[in-house]
Amino acid sequence: MSTKKRHDSRAADPHREREAARYENPIASREFILQTLADAGVPLTDAELAERLAIKASEREAFERRLAAMEREAQIVRNRKGAILVAQKLQTFCSEDLGGFYLDILKDRLYTTPARSRARRSAQNALFHITQSLTRLLAPILSFTAQEVWEVLAGGETSVFEQSWYKFKLPLDADELRNRWRKLRALRSDVLKQLEELRVEGKIGSSLAGEVELHAKGEDREFLKSFGDDLRFVFITSQASVVDQPGLDAAPVRIEVKASPHQKCERCWHYREDIGKDHAHPGLCGRCVANLFGAGEPRVHA
Repeated sequence: MSTKKRHDSRAADPHREREAARYENPIASREFILQTLADAGVPLTDAELAERLAIKASEREAFERRLAAMEREAQIVRNRKGAILVAQKLQTFCSEDLGGFYLDILKDRLYTTPARSRARRSAQNALFHITQSLTRLLAPILSFTAQEVWEVLAGGETSVFEQSWYKFKLPLDADELRNRWRKLRALRSDVLKQLEELRVEGKIGSSLAGEVELHAKGEDREFLKSFGDDLRFVFITSQASVVDQPGLDAAPVRIEVKASPHQKCERCWHYREDIGKDHAHPGLCGRCVANLFGAGEPRVHA
Protein backbone atom coordinates (compact mmCIF):
# COMPACT_ATOMS: atom_id res chain seq x y z
CA MET A 1 0.00 0.00 0.00
CA SER A 2 1.34 3.46 -0.90
CA THR A 3 1.99 6.15 1.69
CA LYS A 4 -0.88 8.24 0.29
CA LYS A 5 -3.36 5.37 0.62
CA ARG A 6 -2.26 4.62 4.16
CA HIS A 7 -2.70 8.31 5.05
CA ASP A 8 -6.19 8.37 3.48
CA SER A 9 -7.28 5.23 5.36
CA ARG A 10 -6.14 6.66 8.68
CA ALA A 11 -7.86 9.99 8.02
CA ALA A 12 -11.14 8.24 7.23
CA ASP A 13 -11.06 5.97 10.28
CA PRO A 14 -13.90 7.09 12.63
CA HIS A 15 -12.44 5.10 15.53
CA ARG A 16 -9.16 6.97 15.22
CA GLU A 17 -10.97 10.33 15.17
CA ARG A 18 -12.99 9.38 18.24
CA GLU A 19 -9.93 8.36 20.24
CA ALA A 20 -8.07 11.50 19.17
CA ALA A 21 -10.95 13.59 20.54
CA ARG A 22 -10.57 11.90 23.92
CA TYR A 23 -7.03 13.21 24.16
CA GLU A 24 -7.84 16.73 22.92
CA ASN A 25 -10.92 17.52 25.02
CA PRO A 26 -9.15 18.15 28.36
CA ILE A 27 -7.13 20.99 26.82
CA ALA A 28 -9.99 23.53 26.84
CA SER A 29 -10.56 23.09 30.56
CA ARG A 30 -6.80 23.32 31.09
CA GLU A 31 -6.58 26.74 29.45
CA PHE A 32 -9.53 28.11 31.44
CA ILE A 33 -8.16 26.90 34.77
CA LEU A 34 -4.63 28.18 34.09
CA GLN A 35 -5.93 31.63 33.18
CA THR A 36 -7.94 31.72 36.40
CA LEU A 37 -4.97 30.65 38.50
CA ALA A 38 -2.68 33.22 36.88
CA ASP A 39 -3.57 35.95 39.39
CA ALA A 40 -4.03 33.70 42.41
CA GLY A 41 -0.54 34.20 43.86
CA VAL A 42 0.80 31.62 46.28
CA PRO A 43 -2.10 29.27 47.14
CA LEU A 44 -3.11 28.65 50.70
CA THR A 45 -1.92 25.46 52.31
CA ASP A 46 -4.43 22.73 53.14
CA ALA A 47 -4.44 23.76 56.80
CA GLU A 48 -4.95 27.45 56.01
CA LEU A 49 -7.67 26.54 53.55
CA ALA A 50 -9.58 24.54 56.12
CA GLU A 51 -9.13 27.12 58.87
CA ARG A 52 -9.44 30.46 57.13
CA LEU A 53 -11.30 29.86 53.88
CA ALA A 54 -13.62 26.87 54.33
CA ILE A 55 -13.98 25.65 50.75
CA LYS A 56 -17.58 25.96 49.68
CA ALA A 57 -19.89 23.02 49.15
CA SER A 58 -19.73 23.27 45.35
CA GLU A 59 -15.91 23.08 45.33
CA ARG A 60 -15.77 20.31 47.89
CA GLU A 61 -18.18 18.22 45.87
CA ALA A 62 -15.81 18.51 42.90
CA PHE A 63 -12.95 17.21 45.06
CA GLU A 64 -14.76 14.60 47.07
CA ARG A 65 -17.27 12.94 44.80
CA ARG A 66 -15.46 12.77 41.51
CA LEU A 67 -11.81 13.75 41.58
CA ALA A 68 -10.70 11.60 44.51
CA ALA A 69 -12.70 8.63 43.26
CA MET A 70 -11.38 9.07 39.73
CA GLU A 71 -7.79 9.25 41.00
CA ARG A 72 -8.17 5.96 42.86
CA GLU A 73 -9.78 4.31 39.83
CA ALA A 74 -7.17 5.68 37.47
CA GLN A 75 -4.34 4.08 39.42
CA ILE A 76 -6.11 0.72 39.43
CA VAL A 77 -7.09 0.82 35.74
CA ARG A 78 -3.64 1.97 34.64
CA ASN A 79 -2.06 -1.06 36.25
CA ARG A 80 -4.60 -3.59 34.98
CA LYS A 81 -5.97 -2.54 31.61
CA GLY A 82 -3.74 0.15 30.20
CA ALA A 83 -3.82 3.84 29.56
CA ILE A 84 -6.75 3.89 27.11
CA LEU A 85 -9.35 3.29 29.85
CA VAL A 86 -7.73 5.96 32.00
CA ALA A 87 -7.95 8.37 29.06
CA GLN A 88 -11.67 7.62 28.74
CA LYS A 89 -12.27 8.39 32.42
CA LEU A 90 -10.25 11.58 32.24
CA GLN A 91 -12.10 12.69 29.12
CA THR A 92 -15.44 12.12 30.85
CA PHE A 93 -14.31 14.01 33.93
CA CYS A 94 -12.99 16.98 31.94
CA SER A 95 -15.98 17.27 29.61
CA GLU A 96 -18.88 16.39 31.94
CA ASP A 97 -17.79 17.14 35.51
CA LEU A 98 -15.45 20.06 34.88
CA GLY A 99 -16.60 21.70 31.64
CA GLY A 100 -20.26 20.70 31.72
CA PHE A 101 -20.92 21.32 35.41
CA TYR A 102 -18.34 22.75 37.75
CA LEU A 103 -16.60 25.32 35.52
CA ASP A 104 -19.93 26.22 33.93
CA ILE A 105 -21.29 27.29 37.32
CA LEU A 106 -18.01 28.75 38.54
CA LYS A 107 -17.64 31.34 35.76
CA ASP A 108 -20.17 33.76 37.24
CA ARG A 109 -18.34 33.92 40.56
CA LEU A 110 -14.95 34.32 38.89
CA TYR A 111 -16.15 37.07 36.57
CA THR A 112 -18.32 39.11 38.96
CA THR A 113 -17.04 38.90 42.55
CA PRO A 114 -14.19 41.12 43.86
CA ALA A 115 -10.67 39.93 43.04
CA ARG A 116 -9.67 39.28 46.66
CA SER A 117 -13.07 38.21 47.93
CA ARG A 118 -13.57 35.00 49.82
CA ALA A 119 -15.84 33.73 47.04
CA ARG A 120 -13.24 34.20 44.29
CA ARG A 121 -10.27 33.04 46.38
CA SER A 122 -12.18 29.91 47.28
CA ALA A 123 -12.70 29.19 43.58
CA GLN A 124 -9.03 29.76 42.78
CA ASN A 125 -7.89 27.47 45.57
CA ALA A 126 -10.30 24.79 44.39
CA LEU A 127 -8.92 25.02 40.86
CA PHE A 128 -5.37 24.86 42.19
CA HIS A 129 -5.98 21.55 43.97
CA ILE A 130 -7.94 20.11 41.03
CA THR A 131 -5.13 21.04 38.64
CA GLN A 132 -2.46 19.59 40.91
CA SER A 133 -4.22 16.22 40.89
CA LEU A 134 -5.41 16.25 37.28
CA THR A 135 -1.98 17.19 35.88
CA ARG A 136 -0.40 14.17 37.54
CA LEU A 137 -3.12 11.89 36.18
CA LEU A 138 -2.70 13.23 32.66
CA ALA A 139 1.10 12.90 32.65
CA PRO A 140 1.37 9.27 31.40
CA ILE A 141 -1.21 9.96 28.65
CA LEU A 142 -0.76 13.59 27.60
CA SER A 143 2.90 13.91 28.52
CA PHE A 144 3.72 17.19 26.79
CA THR A 145 0.45 18.83 27.81
CA ALA A 146 0.91 17.78 31.44
CA GLN A 147 4.48 19.09 31.49
CA GLU A 148 3.38 22.42 30.00
CA VAL A 149 0.78 22.79 32.74
CA TRP A 150 3.30 21.80 35.40
CA GLU A 151 5.75 24.45 34.25
CA VAL A 152 3.04 27.07 34.70
CA LEU A 153 2.21 25.75 38.17
CA ALA A 154 5.70 25.07 39.51
CA GLY A 155 8.16 26.70 37.12
CA GLY A 156 10.71 24.96 34.92
CA GLU A 157 12.99 23.56 37.63
CA THR A 158 10.95 20.39 38.25
CA SER A 159 9.02 17.92 36.13
CA VAL A 160 5.56 16.49 36.60
CA PHE A 161 7.14 13.06 36.15
CA GLU A 162 9.05 13.52 39.40
CA GLN A 163 5.84 13.92 41.42
CA SER A 164 3.78 11.42 43.38
CA TRP A 165 -0.03 11.24 43.35
CA TYR A 166 -1.70 14.32 44.79
CA LYS A 167 -3.61 13.76 48.04
CA PHE A 168 -6.41 15.90 49.41
CA LYS A 169 -7.99 15.01 52.73
CA LEU A 170 -11.75 14.44 52.56
CA PRO A 171 -13.96 16.32 55.03
CA LEU A 172 -15.98 14.46 57.62
CA ASP A 173 -19.26 15.24 55.82
CA ALA A 174 -18.07 14.04 52.40
CA ASP A 175 -20.86 11.47 52.03
CA GLU A 176 -23.54 14.03 52.83
CA LEU A 177 -22.10 16.51 50.34
CA ARG A 178 -21.86 13.81 47.68
CA ASN A 179 -25.53 12.90 48.07
CA ARG A 180 -26.71 16.52 48.11
CA TRP A 181 -24.93 17.49 44.93
CA ARG A 182 -25.82 14.27 43.12
CA LYS A 183 -29.50 14.98 43.80
CA LEU A 184 -29.28 18.63 42.76
CA ARG A 185 -27.29 17.79 39.66
CA ALA A 186 -29.99 15.38 38.48
CA LEU A 187 -32.60 18.11 38.94
CA ARG A 188 -30.37 20.58 37.11
CA SER A 189 -30.39 18.35 34.02
CA ASP A 190 -34.20 18.51 33.92
CA VAL A 191 -34.17 22.29 34.37
CA LEU A 192 -31.66 22.74 31.53
CA LYS A 193 -33.80 20.63 29.20
CA GLN A 194 -36.81 22.86 29.77
CA LEU A 195 -34.72 26.00 29.34
CA GLU A 196 -33.44 24.64 26.04
CA GLU A 197 -37.03 24.10 24.86
CA LEU A 198 -37.74 27.73 25.75
CA ARG A 199 -34.69 28.81 23.77
CA VAL A 200 -35.71 26.76 20.71
CA GLU A 201 -39.12 28.44 20.82
CA GLY A 202 -37.37 31.81 20.62
CA LYS A 203 -38.58 33.03 24.01
CA ILE A 204 -35.08 33.37 25.51
CA GLY A 205 -31.61 33.76 24.04
CA SER A 206 -29.67 32.12 26.85
CA SER A 207 -30.45 30.47 30.17
CA LEU A 208 -29.74 33.76 32.00
CA ALA A 209 -32.78 35.22 30.27
CA GLY A 210 -34.93 32.62 32.01
CA GLU A 211 -36.41 32.11 35.45
CA VAL A 212 -37.30 28.82 37.10
CA GLU A 213 -39.88 27.88 39.72
CA LEU A 214 -39.49 24.61 41.58
CA HIS A 215 -42.72 23.34 43.10
CA ALA A 216 -41.78 20.97 45.89
CA LYS A 217 -43.17 19.45 49.05
CA GLY A 218 -41.75 18.15 52.32
CA GLU A 219 -38.11 17.05 52.24
CA ASP A 220 -37.61 18.14 48.63
CA ARG A 221 -38.78 21.65 49.45
CA GLU A 222 -36.48 21.93 52.46
CA PHE A 223 -33.60 20.49 50.46
CA LEU A 224 -33.97 23.07 47.69
CA LYS A 225 -34.49 25.97 50.09
CA SER A 226 -31.25 25.05 51.87
CA PHE A 227 -29.33 26.40 48.85
CA GLY A 228 -30.95 29.82 49.20
CA ASP A 229 -30.40 32.35 46.41
CA ASP A 230 -27.38 30.35 45.19
CA LEU A 231 -29.81 27.97 43.50
CA ARG A 232 -30.03 30.29 40.50
CA PHE A 233 -26.28 30.10 40.00
CA VAL A 234 -26.44 26.30 39.83
CA PHE A 235 -29.12 26.48 37.11
CA ILE A 236 -27.44 29.52 35.46
CA THR A 237 -30.71 31.45 35.48
CA SER A 238 -31.46 34.96 36.69
CA GLN A 239 -34.00 33.74 39.21
CA ALA A 240 -34.74 30.40 40.90
CA SER A 241 -37.49 30.15 43.49
CA VAL A 242 -38.95 27.30 45.52
CA VAL A 243 -42.73 27.18 45.77
CA ASP A 244 -44.75 25.04 48.15
CA GLN A 245 -46.55 22.35 46.16
CA PRO A 246 -49.90 21.17 47.54
CA GLY A 247 -50.54 17.46 47.74
CA LEU A 248 -48.64 14.45 48.94
CA ASP A 249 -45.14 14.80 50.37
CA ALA A 250 -43.94 12.11 47.99
CA ALA A 251 -44.94 14.09 44.87
CA PRO A 252 -41.99 14.74 42.52
CA VAL A 253 -40.58 18.23 42.06
CA ARG A 254 -42.47 20.12 39.35
CA ILE A 255 -40.42 22.50 37.21
CA GLU A 256 -41.73 25.64 35.52
CA VAL A 257 -39.54 27.91 33.39
CA LYS A 258 -40.34 31.27 31.83
CA ALA A 259 -38.64 34.26 30.25
CA SER A 260 -37.59 36.96 32.69
CA PRO A 261 -39.59 40.22 32.47
CA HIS A 262 -36.69 42.31 33.80
CA GLN A 263 -33.84 44.22 32.19
CA LYS A 264 -30.37 42.78 31.70
CA CYS A 265 -27.50 43.98 33.86
CA GLU A 266 -24.80 45.35 31.58
CA ARG A 267 -22.04 43.80 33.70
CA CYS A 268 -23.14 40.30 34.79
CA TRP A 269 -25.89 39.82 32.17
CA HIS A 270 -28.42 38.66 34.77
CA TYR A 271 -31.98 39.90 34.36
CA ARG A 272 -32.82 41.51 37.71
CA GLU A 273 -35.58 43.60 39.19
CA ASP A 274 -33.15 45.90 41.04
CA ILE A 275 -31.29 47.19 37.96
CA GLY A 276 -30.98 50.96 38.12
CA LYS A 277 -32.02 51.34 41.75
CA ASP A 278 -28.61 52.84 42.42
CA HIS A 279 -28.96 56.10 40.49
CA ALA A 280 -25.19 56.50 40.25
CA HIS A 281 -25.01 53.23 38.27
CA PRO A 282 -28.25 52.91 36.28
CA GLY A 283 -27.10 49.94 34.21
CA LEU A 284 -26.03 47.69 37.10
CA CYS A 285 -27.94 45.29 39.31
CA GLY A 286 -27.69 45.40 43.09
CA ARG A 287 -25.11 42.65 43.47
CA CYS A 288 -22.79 44.20 40.86
CA VAL A 289 -22.95 47.51 42.72
CA ALA A 290 -22.03 45.64 45.92
CA ASN A 291 -19.20 43.75 44.19
CA LEU A 292 -17.72 46.87 42.60
CA PHE A 293 -18.30 49.52 45.25
CA GLY A 294 -19.33 47.72 48.43
CA ALA A 295 -18.51 44.72 50.55
CA GLY A 296 -19.36 42.18 47.85
CA GLU A 297 -22.24 39.77 47.52
CA PRO A 298 -22.60 36.79 49.87
CA ARG A 299 -22.00 33.40 48.21
CA VAL A 300 -22.42 30.20 50.20
CA HIS A 301 -22.92 27.20 47.94
CA ALA A 302 -22.15 28.06 44.29
